[in-house]
Amino acid sequence: MIRIYLFHPMVVHFTIALFLFSVLMDILGLITKKSTFHVVSWYSLFTSGIAVIFTVMAGLIAESTANPSIPAQGIIEIHEKFGFTVLTIIWVLTIWRIILKGKMPVKGLTLFMVISIIGVIAITIGGYL
Repeated sequence: MIRIYLFHPMVVHFTIALFLFSVLMDILGLITKKSTFHVVSWYSLFTSGIAVIFTVMAGLIAESTANPSIPAQGIIEIHEKFGFTVLTIIWVLTIWRIILKGKMPVKGLTLFMVISIIGVIAITIGGYL
């Protein structure tokens, strides 16, 4: 029998790895001034945008089947808020890059990178919880 509530811990790693890799590639692209890193980042970001949808859906399913203790329920709720924050950040960045046809923004580059770093922090804290 397939235990659907176990999908979240399996798919979450795709979102984490793809998003962190995307941010790393953008940072390397900015440091080296090589656009190839930004191209790789774009594909990774776009794929993480798809993965995060499945991750959040699987998390909601897992939550609906769980029967946690009262203290654990509070942690799960905070984890869920970080999950929705990560979903929002990844999709803001993905849509931004879609509008720019996958290219890095020239105007608003600092804001793009600040949002990316906030995403890294949010995904790290959410994963910790």
